[in-house]
Order: sequence, then C-alpha cells, then structure tokens
Amino acid sequence: MSQAPGWYRRGPEAIAFWDGESWIEDELELHGAVSASGGDRTTATVAIVACFFFGLVGAGLFWVGTRTSSDFLRHHASGVVRFHALMTLAIVISSLLVLVVIGLFLLLGLFIYGVVVTVRAASAAHRGEKFVYPSLTGA
Repeated sequence: MSQAPGWYRRGPEAIAFWDGESWIEDELELHGAVSASGGDRTTATVAIVACFFFGLVGAGLFWVGTRTSSDFLRHHASGVVRFHALMTLAIVISSLLVLVVIGLFLLLGLFIYGVVVTVRAASAAHRGEKFVYPSLTGA
C-alpha cells in the first residue's frame, strides 16, 4: 500500500512532497528541526547579542572561535559575520551621507533594522533553530 500524497520528512532537516507515485525533487529546509545542545544554544544566543554591541569584530571573533564546533554554531557564526559585514558597509555609506542629511535617517533605520534582526536571530538560537539572516540587497 502506498502513502497518501503530502509533505513528509526526508532526513532530520528537510521535508519533501510525495505525489502518490514519486518524490518531488525540491526539498524544503525545516528551520526548527535542528538538534542543538543547551550549551550550543546559549553560546549562540549570547554571541549574537554581543555581536550587536561589538559589530564586525565581535562577529569575526565568534566565527573564528566556532569554526571547529557544531554545525549549529558554525551556521549562526557564518550568518552573523555576513550580516555584520553588510551592516558595516551600509553604516559607512550612511555616515558619508550624513553630510547631505539623508544619512541621519538611514543610520536610524539601520539601527532599528539591526535590533530587529538581532532579536529574531537570538530568539531562534535560543529555541535551537537555524536562522536565515536577511541580506540588505534583498537576495
């Protein structure tokens, strides 16, 4: 007897659609399916919040310190480095635009954006989930 069509787990971190005869090729990642230890969750949460205050330097130190750690920590470390690299570039450009006043509004917007993303990332890390950082380019 065949399974009914629907979404099914395909490994610990993906799901795929069974159409009744075959699996659809595209698999979706399950962001909440990561098994992370309590220590890894705490480390990631604290590091993400600390990176908000220490910027790219803090993110770089977090990344260097977790290169040989669990997949969960490496995922969060690489994401926070990419995010803070883009934020640093955006802050430098906005700082230059302060001379024509628009930079003040951009800096305020970047600050709010940084707070929101940091809170979302730290919350996901605390729950043991992988967080996909948004990019400033929209890609």
